[in-house]
Amino acid sequence: MLKPLVKLFIICLLGVGGYKAWLELAPAETQIRWVLENAADGFNNMNKADCLAAFAPEYRDSTEVDDYVGVVEVSRSLLGNGLTYMFMNKLEPGTKTFIYKAEAVSGTMNITLDSEVAAKVQFRLDMFVKEGHKWTLVWGLDVKASLRKDETKHWIITRSTHRTVSGHPPFPR
Repeated sequence: MLKPLVKLFIICLLGVGGYKAWLELAPAETQIRWVLENAADGFNNMNKADCLAAFAPEYRDSTEVDDYVGVVEVSRSLLGNGLTYMFMNKLEPGTKTFIYKAEAVSGTMNITLDSEVAAKVQFRLDMFVKEGHKWTLVWGLDVKASLRKDETKHWIITRSTHRTVSGHPPFPR
């Protein structure tokens, strides 16, 4: 009985090690795309930790909203507070399912490696709201972001700016 368990344990270790090696050996562009897609998946699944994992502790978004408001600075902390608010308050009344969905449009990603540990990415981010049984685009953004590798060699977003290309933010300003 012990030998099959040891074999199973060894197979599991090899599988996990192989998976980690596969992740580390993927091209930087692929790793960055995964970071953005995982953040969107975290948002869609109302998983704040998965969503914020893409953002560095020092993260800042600096975006000019309009001439009246001027530049708005958003930190990782403020982003997290906004996610908490949305995850708690933007639910369908009957089902309690999240009414928003984000999609980092992969065909629009333009990734530039500045070095082995720094990169820039520009991509389209679309936000949808659930209306009945269909999803309607409410906000399209052109996002520009800077990334760096952290101490665990994972890509994280350090700075970003965005520009509305369609619709409007699904939350009050």
